Amino acid sequence: MQTKLIKKLKAMTFAELSITLLIIGVVCALTLPGLKKHVDRSEMAGLLKKSYAAINIAIDKSLAIDEEDSIEDWDMTSSNNMLDRISRHMQILQECPAGSTDCFASSYRLLNQSATRVPSNKAVILADGIAFQVTNCDGNTCYIDVDVNGPNEPNIVGYDYYRFVLNKSGAGLMPNDTEDDFGKSQKISEEGWKITYW
Repeated sequence: MQTKLIKKLKAMTFAELSITLLIIGVVCALTLPGLKKHVDRSEMAGLLKKSYAAINIAIDKSLAIDEEDSIEDWDMTSSNNMLDRISRHMQILQECPAGSTDCFASSYRLLNQSATRVPSNKAVILADGIAFQVTNCDGNTCYIDVDVNGPNEPNIVGYDYYRFVLNKSGAGLMPNDTEDDFGKSQKISEEGWKITYW
């Protein structure tokens, strides 16, 4: 007579399965906020780099088409004229008059959550949703303010709102290097277009 060996199969009990799923859930809950923050940082830095490149390309096209040697020949006394000069070489989705909240939000905060005012000049939104405006032209320098996701939240300077400086002195377009939140574009570009401060 042959004996059949029957192997006893081991399985998890319902309690063991519940505990395993609970542990997995806790690990996910602890990991997801950090992952979301990393994704947000990468997205904002990528959009900032893209806006910097788009503005530089538009400046180069303007110089080539107008047959000028450098931006030293440009009249940098009017923010609106500078915006027109640069934006005519970009894919514009929408133009917004000064004071409009269609391109830039009506209010912004600093990284420490305190409210701040930002200029509300004539602005444009590019085809990829990036808004920019030219501000504070003094004849030698203009600021170019960029909101990488247009008027959409979170509307925080140094998070989705950045500033570049266009300088006649031959430096061209540079990230703003001030020590405040408006100067975060300099820090990001120095760190290889990565955001590490929030």
